[in-house]
Amino acid sequence: MSSPLPLNKSPVKLRKIEIHEETEALEGYVIDPSRYLDNAAGLKTSADGFVLIPQPLDTDDDPLNWSSRRKWLIVAIIAYIAALADYTGGTAIITVIPQSHEWHLTQAAVQRAVVGNLFTIGACGLFVIALAGFFGRLPVTFFFQSVMVGTCVWSAAATSFNSYLAARIINGFFCSVGQGGALMWVKDLFFFHEHPRVINYIEFSIILSPYLGPLITSFIVSGTTWRWGFWVCTILAGIGWFLVFFLDETLFDRTSPTVPRGTYFSRLLGVQQAKTWRQKSLLRTFSRPLIAITKLPVLTILIYYFLNFAWVIGVNTTVAIWLTNLYGFSARDLGYFYFFGVVGVLLGWLAGHFLHDAVSSFYMRRHVGRLDPEARLIITYPATIILCLSLIVLGFSFQHQWHYMVIAVFAATQCFGVMIVTTAINAYLLDCYPEGSGEVSAWITASRNWAGFMATYIQIEWVTQLGPAKVLGIQAATTFASLSLIVFLQVYGKRMRQWQGPVRSRDFSNIFRNGAGSDLYHQTVRDERAVLLVFQVMALYTGALDLNKAGATLVNPHCEVRLLVLSAGDFSDDLHGELVKASIDDTDIQYTAFSYTWGDPSNPGFIILNDGHRLPITRNLEAALRHVRLRTDSIRLWVDAICINQADPDEKNFQVGIMRSIYISACQTWVWLGSSDSDSDNAMDTVQRMQYQDLSHDELRGLSKEVWDSIGNLMRRSWWTRVWVIQEVLSSKQVYAWCGRKKVNFECFVKLEQIRRDFAFRHMPTQPFANILSNWWLNQQIVIKGVAPLFEWMADTHKFDSTLRRDRIYALLGLSSEDSRGAIVPDYSNRTSDTLLSTQATAHFLMQQKRLLPLQSGFYKKADDLNLPSWVSDWSTSQAGYVTLVFG
Repeated sequence: MSSPLPLNKSPVKLRKIEIHEETEALEGYVIDPSRYLDNAAGLKTSADGFVLIPQPLDTDDDPLNWSSRRKWLIVAIIAYIAALADYTGGTAIITVIPQSHEWHLTQAAVQRAVVGNLFTIGACGLFVIALAGFFGRLPVTFFFQSVMVGTCVWSAAATSFNSYLAARIINGFFCSVGQGGALMWVKDLFFFHEHPRVINYIEFSIILSPYLGPLITSFIVSGTTWRWGFWVCTILAGIGWFLVFFLDETLFDRTSPTVPRGTYFSRLLGVQQAKTWRQKSLLRTFSRPLIAITKLPVLTILIYYFLNFAWVIGVNTTVAIWLTNLYGFSARDLGYFYFFGVVGVLLGWLAGHFLHDAVSSFYMRRHVGRLDPEARLIITYPATIILCLSLIVLGFSFQHQWHYMVIAVFAATQCFGVMIVTTAINAYLLDCYPEGSGEVSAWITASRNWAGFMATYIQIEWVTQLGPAKVLGIQAATTFASLSLIVFLQVYGKRMRQWQGPVRSRDFSNIFRNGAGSDLYHQTVRDERAVLLVFQVMALYTGALDLNKAGATLVNPHCEVRLLVLSAGDFSDDLHGELVKASIDDTDIQYTAFSYTWGDPSNPGFIILNDGHRLPITRNLEAALRHVRLRTDSIRLWVDAICINQADPDEKNFQVGIMRSIYISACQTWVWLGSSDSDSDNAMDTVQRMQYQDLSHDELRGLSKEVWDSIGNLMRRSWWTRVWVIQEVLSSKQVYAWCGRKKVNFECFVKLEQIRRDFAFRHMPTQPFANILSNWWLNQQIVIKGVAPLFEWMADTHKFDSTLRRDRIYALLGLSSEDSRGAIVPDYSNRTSDTLLSTQATAHFLMQQKRLLPLQSGFYKKADDLNLPSWVSDWSTSQAGYVTLVFG
């Protein structure tokens, strides 16, 4: 593909990105321009007509804009360097026999060097991607490749087994710089729709190398000493070191590309990258692999790959011994035999070149142009079956000493299957976690090599005890059983990804509790406590700590409320109002309930109440009251920050307990989305037009990109993400939404969500409130009848935010069934800790469901500072959810 942008635009110029890659990963990628408004007008597309994900910046510093020739040169070099790791490992397989003779050791003893090398190859990638994220891709690759050359020299010159063993272990730790970071380079250079083919090329090199090493080394050993096998490795590693000079730094922060690239040698040595060190944390970069492994789709794929690739390596590392001992093969014979790996991997690469894209295209046709990452796994079903059949035939072949060509054919078939599987799982994890490309790449490399480590360690002794047929039959059964993991991902993968979210280094606080990590961890707790402290200080500052002094004492807070009579005035006038008492059971009292977000409590505004009491309120609430205030008449409102004594925990407990009744009794509810901006008026007018005019599909698509952008910005406002607002609007008789001076019926947004779902308009973001809107009428009936258990509401609203942990429960009590409201009573005092509340909630769910539903769901994580018992869930996060089967 040619470069999508002219490369003469050198000044860095940030622009608004309409496509959010993390959102695409969670909800499914769309690359067909016809699925976008105005055929993706304003979005960059490739020469072959695909929408580019991610959207590149208008600068030639962005590696996505580099020429196709430059990109593929880098890919070729990385593929070559990646192949060296397993090539040298494959070389060591063939040298086992002559080394055992030279050092008077058993073959099993010498093979420990192969095992140790495999283990450190797996570990290498985890360090590579952490260092590359901090110091840069280029200097890390240069350093690791330099050490690899030295350890190859050491391996060739070793005079004892212990020296050779040390050389192989250290070599493994530095030789996998290309393998461990492969997806990192792919993600830096290529767009989403190009990933499978690029991955297929690199994995072809990686999977081929452990067969190419034994093939070439067999011919070398047949005519000279085994040391020349490693001198060849040294030469090849030296070529790789030289090729590093043709690479370039691809680490590029697309959100803040402010550091110039500098000279080439400053990038090679890391001097230029060092200018960004203050913006990074080395501890956080090293935490990212740990964060990645906590993602359930990543862990599941690694287990699946481990159970498949282990037996491929097991066959590869022991076939030379079997053929020598059982069939009398010479070293030269082994060299010819290892062509089976070349043929099998080549056929797997060729088939994958077409099949991966074909499966994706087929899936998108059946899913309205959307491609979920789980679609990448469809092809693993036949590939895994091929691996099973190959192992069974190979087991019987060795057991009964069938013709060696049968072994060659089915060993090649095994290579074919693993090549298909490897590309598929790499593409899947890269699609799932584009922000964690290096981390998932490193873990795949670790899984592959640690599987080989395990298989190589146990294979010879295992086969000796049970025989090849039984051992490889067990391995075939294990491989087949691993398909259940793919089914699990097809069923739960998308839900798990949406629940856990992307790979972000701020998740580091959930992993470490001590040392530097504890500072990050306790930040969230400090933020929650700070909000409470700010409002206490605000109240003390004004002398309005007790609203009873304002002349509105609540005698019975179980059924009484304060109402704000907002005085008339011009927009710029000070806010004045009077607090009056009312019973929510009095049907003659007419008032409007307010739904809004408190906003930043610092730098508060104020409202003057009754006898001159100045009550501090947030600037967002102040703006809301100024906009809805009438010029000539007063209006009666219920606003929680004003009508509830925030300094009285007992009153808050009572009033939160009747919140549902407050909104049900209100004649209407006003939603405050925020002040108007440059495009919000246009957005409000358009959604109102959609509600009252039956616009056709063509008319909707005919709306300009600016209109859809304005609607998208409106739907991204913070009100849509707060957990409290769900109860407030679903309990109301009539709801209107305000944005600045514009006011529309809230049903306009219900209609808007219907349009978004029916036509899959990509410019309209999917936010947590979408599911509430899509089932609006049903949800209202459920709330009125009070039949839904609290557990279900918490599961369905896990993406909503709350400032305090306990509000994840309290905000949903009013929506829930009566037994839930009776079992859990709001308590904002220090008497009820978050730990006790989570324990109460879990106990209630267990009694309510009559089964271990909270524990069976498994989809929950615990905050470490709560010290929860093992059976108690932390209900400040999501728990269970509905599943979707994805087979294509």
